[in-house]
Amino acid sequence: MEMMHGAPGPEWVRLLWVVALVGVLATHLWHAWVMPGQPRWWHVGHAATAVAMIAMYSLPHVQHHELYRGGFLLFALAAVAEAGTAVLLRLREGMFNPLWLISTADKMAMTYMMSSPVVRPAVLTGALTAYLVAQAVAWALALWDRVPVLRGARAGSAREPRPGRPQFAERGSTTRGDGSEPLDFGPAPGVGMLAHFTPVTRASLAVMAASMGYMLASSVM
Repeated sequence: MEMMHGAPGPEWVRLLWVVALVGVLATHLWHAWVMPGQPRWWHVGHAATAVAMIAMYSLPHVQHHELYRGGFLLFALAAVAEAGTAVLLRLREGMFNPLWLISTADKMAMTYMMSSPVVRPAVLTGALTAYLVAQAVAWALALWDRVPVLRGARAGSAREPRPGRPQFAERGSTTRGDGSEPLDFGPAPGVGMLAHFTPVTRASLAVMAASMGYMLASSVM
């Protein structure tokens, strides 16, 4: 089947994916706006992925080659940047954060999806599709929240979320006993960004992974 609107399949299916991805984009833009530090940039990356997926479901590859070439370069650079971030944070925190690793893998998948379908090996397409399906299931069932390193090394080591802010913690300083000026004891043991996701955030990540998996799977059917 020809990829006429970013993915094969009926137009109503593509429209449903676009509507769902607009919701995903709104979720990540909100989190990027209200959250500081690592979580902000992590959500910015996912917002960029949502924008690209909306474009891919809306604009055909065969009619927008330059757009897809630009997307290929953009996501290749994003994958390198996030891989570098994961390594730098590993040096600072003493361990790799799975959230940055899977985000890097997602950017690599987007880079692959920006290439022409005719040059994609079927085996690699199948492997990436399986990975994305697994990711959708993991987000939907909150499996990443159960990974010990993403739950915090010890009780109370993560900062309490500010009122009205999503529970996505970043480690760092604590305060004096009287609540006055902060004392910085350096990073607490463990990673600096935890997987305390809200149901809406998990749903958005599951939808995005599913939309990517559907597009890849449909391209070889």
